[in-house]
Amino acid sequence: MVDTVRTLSALQTLLADNTVRGISAQDLRDMLVSVYPAAPFINARTDYGATGDGATDDTTALQNAINAWTAANQGTLHIPPGIYLTTSELTCTFIKVTTESQYPMVLDAYGAMLYLDATMDYGITFTVAQTGQVAVANSVLRGLAAWRKSGDSGGIRFDGTATAQGWFNRINCYDLFVGDVTLDGYHLQGEFFESQFVNCSARIPDGTESSVYALNITEGVGNISSIFWYGGSLRGGQHCVWMGDNSSFKMLGGTLLKSGEELVKTSGSGVQEFALEGVHCENAWNGPSAVVSGSWSGSTNQAAVNVTGKCSIKDCDIVSSEDTNTACVRLYADGPVEISRVRGEGEFRDCVDVHGSAVGRVLVLASYTHDGGTVANLIKERGSATPYKTIGCLNSDTESIMTLADDATPSILNGFEHWITGGTTTITDFNDGAKGRQITILSEHAVTITDGTNILLHGSANFVMANGDTLVLVQKADGKWYEKSRMVN
Repeated sequence: MVDTVRTLSALQTLLADNTVRGISAQDLRDMLVSVYPAAPFINARTDYGATGDGATDDTTALQNAINAWTAANQGTLHIPPGIYLTTSELTCTFIKVTTESQYPMVLDAYGAMLYLDATMDYGITFTVAQTGQVAVANSVLRGLAAWRKSGDSGGIRFDGTATAQGWFNRINCYDLFVGDVTLDGYHLQGEFFESQFVNCSARIPDGTESSVYALNITEGVGNISSIFWYGGSLRGGQHCVWMGDNSSFKMLGGTLLKSGEELVKTSGSGVQEFALEGVHCENAWNGPSAVVSGSWSGSTNQAAVNVTGKCSIKDCDIVSSEDTNTACVRLYADGPVEISRVRGEGEFRDCVDVHGSAVGRVLVLASYTHDGGTVANLIKERGSATPYKTIGCLNSDTESIMTLADDATPSILNGFEHWITGGTTTITDFNDGAKGRQITILSEHAVTITDGTNILLHGSANFVMANGDTLVLVQKADGKWYEKSRMVN
């Protein structure tokens, strides 16, 4: 029994004819397949002759299978497990989808690896055909791997720039892997909407650093390139992650490893949002290097994470090489910034290095734990970057005890809790505090802490501290310092 897809006019005739006779079972089947056509299933090996033996050139067979899949605009392309030798870049050109397909497009390639045996831009490029807003809706790409055998090549590219506005709408990628490439592992360019990459990894070989990234998110076209990355490992390159203008990236879980410079770096302007949560950041290279960064010469003031725009870093381990002229995080952010529950290990100069003069910056440091090495400042202020607040409790396992300036209103900006008096000048306030901030003053001088407008002491009386005395203060929501405890030597 063969089901036949009927035209609209044929269906209308069939329904009209029902007034004089019953509709047969076959007629009903034909009506169903006309309204709900079966999604195609394409097998690259059995349908198009790909071998996957690692020796035969499978470029043409794979490209023909991809062309058939995209022409159908729905259904599944199955690439069975195997090693598929390719000698030129594969191109997957999605056609325009104005509404979400009844059947999503699925690339099922678990156990399949593209073995790149020539110089090419990328192993495979996903792009769009028409100009205008092209919504490639709810497509699923899973299991595909790309590994460079010879020549120079990148891994996997999504490119919407060939059109006026390439729009990748809810692209879902699972378990992709790129290995040993000498260009970008993943190159994402165009407009992305709620697209996610789950357990996707890339490995750039050691020594491949200049303008090569494990993940390159170039500027979005029109709206923000919004990328969510869950798990996986991004390793190597000049930066593990590079973000261009109009881009948004959030990584939940996974690892960032062994880049030539900063693990994450954003463009000078235009980045919308950046977030790391539960990510392990580490660099194991020897020699001079920045925090979680690779080896280079002649550079100073580098940082593990160098960002503009809205920034959030939570529950992350940051492991550094030995270098005291670096920072964990450098901020040029114009929007809200939150850094909380970050654990640093190694040796670096500053936890957070704040640059620029932009207003509206809110810096939240719920906690910071540093394990080993020397920290000069938890927060390092540069230039006129003062319009921000420091909120929460900062701590360090091997915290240095800082020295207050010898003036009436010394700053406690850099975030440490313990402070030694810097002289005998009477203190009337502590600048750069924040709600919930606690400080401990250890006196090495005969100095007076004044009870009054900004500091409220027990008994409403000044505390004349002698050498060895201790005073603990906490700042409440009203911006005033309240005595929590004292110890008189």
